[in-house]
Amino acid sequence: GEPVEPYDGADLVVPDRLPDGFALLSESGNREAVSWRQTYGNARDEALGAPCRPGRRSLSVLTGPRVLEAFSAPYFRDEGPVDVGDGDSGARLYSQADGAVRYLGLLVSGQPVSLAYGVDCGGAAPSVNEIVEIADALRTGRP
Repeated sequence: GEPVEPYDGADLVVPDRLPDGFALLSESGNREAVSWRQTYGNARDEALGAPCRPGRRSLSVLTGPRVLEAFSAPYFRDEGPVDVGDGDSGARLYSQADGAVRYLGLLVSGQPVSLAYGVDCGGAAPSVNEIVEIADALRTGRP
């Protein structure tokens, strides 16, 4: 019953630094067009269409005015606040699937952002330091 303003991406948040071998694989708006998702991963794995290789990881950056609301769902485990950037980001760490996926909800230049970093096919889960390093390199605007 509420009118929804489409998200125009004017303040889209992108990472300045990515894990080794990662490239932008896809980006799109959600059905309600209130957020924008960018998915990053190892382009070589995607290009080959190879079966899932253990340890393969993916990263998603979701930008939009309501993206942090998702973390109220019961399947996210709140692991508490973390220091990102200048410390004013209000960053909170979440996990899912026994830590195989780590999430960071934060503000970048006042814009709500959800960062998800996880293993796709088994292997070691990303560390807290890894996701914080990526979050430290987030900025508004396209590269």
